[in-house]
Amino acid sequence: MYEKSLAITQLIGTLKFDQVGHHVALPRLEFFPPMYAVASKSSTFALIEIMEVLEDDEIT
Repeated sequence: MYEKSLAITQLIGTLKFDQVGHHVALPRLEFFPPMYAVASKSSTFALIEIMEVLEDDEIT
């Protein structure tokens, strides 16, 4: 990695690049309606555990 960074530094210095990369558009996030979601056994179990703890917890 050190050798590559030295090579890049030399190229930047000798070739006079205007820039050394370009911005890429981020991919769009797609949201699916809940009817397409399938709950796994572990996530369902975790949700039940969390809900039980929240129900048992007293708010003071």
